[in-house]
Amino acid sequence: MNRSSRAGEWIFRRIVEQATDLIYVLDLDLRVVWLNRHAMQVFTELLRPESSPHVSGEASDDDRLGFFVGRQIDELFRPTDVEFLRKKRDDLLTRQDSLVYEHSFRSGDRLRHFSTKLVPIRDDDGVVFQVAGITRDVTDRHEFERRIYQAEKLASIGVLAAGLAHEMGNPLAVILGFTDLLKERFGDGSRERADLDIIEQSARDAQRVVENMLGFARVTEGQRTRTDVVACIESVVGVIRHAVTLRGVEIRVETTRPLPEVRGDPREFQQVLINLANNAVAAMQGRKGILTFRARRDGDRVRVEVRDTGRGIPEAIRDRVFDPFFTTKQVGEGTGLGLSLCCGIIDKIGGKISVSSVSEEDQPGQAGGTVFELTLPVASGPMLRRNG
Repeated sequence: MNRSSRAGEWIFRRIVEQATDLIYVLDLDLRVVWLNRHAMQVFTELLRPESSPHVSGEASDDDRLGFFVGRQIDELFRPTDVEFLRKKRDDLLTRQDSLVYEHSFRSGDRLRHFSTKLVPIRDDDGVVFQVAGITRDVTDRHEFERRIYQAEKLASIGVLAAGLAHEMGNPLAVILGFTDLLKERFGDGSRERADLDIIEQSARDAQRVVENMLGFARVTEGQRTRTDVVACIESVVGVIRHAVTLRGVEIRVETTRPLPEVRGDPREFQQVLINLANNAVAAMQGRKGILTFRARRDGDRVRVEVRDTGRGIPEAIRDRVFDPFFTTKQVGEGTGLGLSLCCGIIDKIGGKISVSSVSEEDQPGQAGGTVFELTLPVASGPMLRRNG
């Protein structure tokens, strides 16, 4: 073998060994002929329990390679995995051509997804005698697609809720109208008048919730207007108070007046508060907690805090909470977009959002809790319409 051939072989081997895809070769009896480093790592996760001690984390790559090469897959993997691979081998031999498919397996608490291409390897006479597999981990792509789908479902539910709120407005208006007529029949201080006052007040409370729901769902024109922070907090609290109280959480509002208006769209700021409140309530699930909204002036800024007495955010994931699609919630409970959107809204107006937390997981015995602080620039001069 000449020098250029040896150099080419060295380069090829380095590329294959360092590839992030799983690359492996099996014979037609599904005996392992060769596999790269990444394939060894994933195959180790698939091993039957009685085989795994032979390829523990302390084993070298050469030891692992020596363990896998020459073994049939039914010596290594679970019967269901072996049956699946045999079927794919049979499909490839029937087609006499490459085969592409997706599959998944559970690693610990996480379901991992893979896309595999099986390629027939032929001898000089064109007869298939081995199969090469190239497998790519597509778990992140699956997670992205699933969360996008979930976000679209939530958007559809929001449209439906807005329509429902609109329809509820009509019967509430009728209730208020007839209550007003009935009140004219009874004098002040009568038992009937007191009962009607309660009905009227309850209907107006429901009407205010409906109006707030419609306000949150309404599409704004994208104006960079001035925002009254205290008014936004009071509006959000009015929307969430009933649902939050039913879950055993007390709401406190600590604001100082007067506060200057800040930059930004009030609807977007309300969206930020709603997202932070939802996360806080989720962190206090299963316990009686306190959700606190605070607002104060600090020079040419207004600082707003959303504070909870929940379990806290572990230090290991605290730096990731603003990453798009990052979530610790179970499937179907959240998309991982809320805090990322909050960050985008606050950043757009030149503000900042930060988080501090005491985690009960990191510090057992200590009371947990999390504080999200919004630093918002005070509005000054005419506000300009933003593009989009």
